Formats: sequence, C-alpha cells, structure tokens
Amino acid sequence: MLAGTGTKNAVGSGTITGTVTLTGTGRKNAYGTATITGVVELSGTGDKQSGIGSIPRPRIRWQFVVGPAGGGHELALTEARGRRFTARLTDPSEVSYSIDGRHPQAAAIDELTTDTHVLWTPDAGQTRIVMRGRNGNTGDTLDSTSHQMDVAALDYRAVLNRRRLYSTNPLTYTATDQAEIVWGLISATQGNTAGGLGLSKGWTGTTPTGVLRDRTYEAGDSVGERIQELSEVIGGFDWDVEADSASALQVNVYYPQRGVNRGVVLEYGGLIAGARREVNVGDYANAIRMTGEETLVAQELEATDLADRPEGRWDAVFGDAGLTTQPALNDRALWQIAESQVVQPTYTLTLVQDAWDGPDHIWLGDWVQVVIISPPRLQVNDLLRVYEMQFSIGENGEEALELTVGGPKPDPRRRAAQVNRRLKNLERR
Repeated sequence: MLAGTGTKNAVGSGTITGTVTLTGTGRKNAYGTATITGVVELSGTGDKQSGIGSIPRPRIRWQFVVGPAGGGHELALTEARGRRFTARLTDPSEVSYSIDGRHPQAAAIDELTTDTHVLWTPDAGQTRIVMRGRNGNTGDTLDSTSHQMDVAALDYRAVLNRRRLYSTNPLTYTATDQAEIVWGLISATQGNTAGGLGLSKGWTGTTPTGVLRDRTYEAGDSVGERIQELSEVIGGFDWDVEADSASALQVNVYYPQRGVNRGVVLEYGGLIAGARREVNVGDYANAIRMTGEETLVAQELEATDLADRPEGRWDAVFGDAGLTTQPALNDRALWQIAESQVVQPTYTLTLVQDAWDGPDHIWLGDWVQVVIISPPRLQVNDLLRVYEMQFSIGENGEEALELTVGGPKPDPRRRAAQVNRRLKNLERR
C-alpha cells in the first residue's frame, strides 16, 4: 500500500512512501538459487491536470467563437490575440480582440451580421456562455509584412439601444408590472420588419416584480435607453440580455437587484495585487430640479436635512424630454435626488493571476468584502458591490482580472454619452 497526502493543486513536489512486499512459493530449504519477480503497480485518483509544476490555465478555459447573428457557434477563433472581455452591470458589456487579417478565420467575421460568443470552461468541464455580442467596429492595420484586424463586439443591451420606436408602435401602460413594460418594449421592436433578435422572456406570469407603473413611450424613443431609465427609479431593477444556449437569448429582469453575497473576501496583499481608489464629487447634489416633457410639472427636491449639512448646498439640474408622464418624472426625480447624494468611493482592484474561479465565485452585482489596510489614509473593510469585470486573456488562456466595486468605473465617456442621449431625445421631438 502506497499512500500520500497533500493540498489539491498545490505547486511544488511531494513524496509518497510505503512498503513493497514480494512473496514467492517453492520447496522449503531446497539447494540452489531462485529469483522472485513481481510487478509493482502505482495508481492514483484526483483531478486530472496538465503540465508540470504550477497548474496552468489551458487555452480552452476561455474560447472566443464566431457565429451568425441568428445564433449558433460556427468557428472557434483560436488565432485571436489580445483578447479582452468586459462585463458591466449597468452599461453594455463588450469584447475585443485582434486576429491576423490574412488568416482564414478572419473571413468569418463580418460587421453587423455575425456575433462573437465568449465561452468559459472550469476545470470540471461544464462550459458556460458568459457573453454574446454583435460584431461592430473593426479596423485593419497593414505594414510591409503583416495585416492585423481589430474587432469589437457589444452585447444585446447595446443592440437594443440602437432600436427605436416608430409611429406604428408607441406604447402606453397603466398599472403594469415594470418587467412586463420591459418585455412590451422589446416585443414592439422585434415585431417591426426584420426586427427579430431571437429574444425570449426570462420569467413567467405578468407580475414578476410586483411593482406597477404608468408609462407612455413615443416614436423615436430608444428601446434600450428607455428600459435602463425605467430601471433607475426607486424600487427599480437590474436587467440583462443573456445567452441561454448557442442560439437562444433571454431577457432577464433582476428584482430588486442582481447578485448575492457569496462570502468572498478580497484583501490587499492577498487576492488583491493592486488597487486604485477614486472619489468623484462632480455629480454630487443635495438639491435638484428635474424636468421632463415640456407640459409636465418640474420636480424641485432637496435633501430632508439640507439645513444641517456640513458641506452646504450643492445644486444640479436634470432633464429628459423622454419622460412623458407625470408619474414617470416623479419616480425619476425621487431616484435622482437619492442617487445624487451618494459619495461612494469606487475601487478598481487588480486580482492576482487566476484568482477568479468562475461566475459562481464572483459575478456582476455580487457583494464582496474589500479589505485594504494602508494607514493612515486607508482603513477599508467594506462590503461593496461588483459593477464591472475586465478580463485580459493571454495566448495560453491565463487571465488577469480587474474588478470595479462600489460603483461604475469612472469614465468621462459615460458623461458624454448621457449628454448625447439627452440631445437625441430633444431632436426626435
């Protein structure tokens, strides 16, 4: 019997000890010589791993696969390089990569008519589709010896941002569950000529959240933007469009919010290899004026304890002509005054390589305990929500994960996008 003990997947060497006993048969005390032969068989059980020393992350752990916009996996992009996947809670997720423009795989990638699927496979081997996005912007760079094709794809929330309502499908809802309003908007655009995206409803019944709202939408409204605005109210929700299979997409509404607390602790000097803390006070306000469509009554709200605030008064004005009913404007104003008063540090955490153990370990909306002790400035031990996960995937499948918690990653492009959205809402009137 040979036996050994140790830690699963630990790096290093080990020794298995035991006693081997060989026995033979024959006549006792006979003259002459004899040879006893035998076979020693060694066997072991455990999780099969490849490589020597440090446990590698095989390339198959992450796969980028291209397929038609109608769904399905057509070709694994084994030649993709510089692979990056960014999953976001409140904004569209995206994927980017490069490929040799002269390689046959490049011919399978077409703008607007093909999708890129991001597949993740754990050691246990059960593959999950963590994102499916429509291939959009591309770029080709050539020199005397090479041709590089750069590809970017955005998820189906971004596709819905590009979908607009027309005069044939303005929608009015009275005392309707907010999730059903989401599905009504999506059904309207899918019902337009060539509008089918293959999206299905991720819930049963007509009151999945139990929150009833009144809303009116008009020609020119963006489907995706209106859904996001509907979610950003008191008693709102998170939402996403997720791959249910290689060919099926499902619209999911998470009420009251997405994510759970799995008891994950991220500590600086442990799983956290590096961190950046940012506090943005540019959006702070404790007194606001909120306007909607011009016939509505503007909402002017102040913090209930404004007179006692040590920071004093900070004003802001918000407007969205897409808010066409008084209840919609009132709901949005209540959410906005609450949101504007929050000064929440945002942390961008770089985890040690291969620290992430899959979506069941850390995923969008989850709560993680962040511990950063760097006195006297930082004594952080807070439960924070995951807003963004950016994976940089190496050629051999190794991954580097940058996690954003506490709020969306600060990005000046987000403010520009909000301004652009408001201008578009004005233009369509």
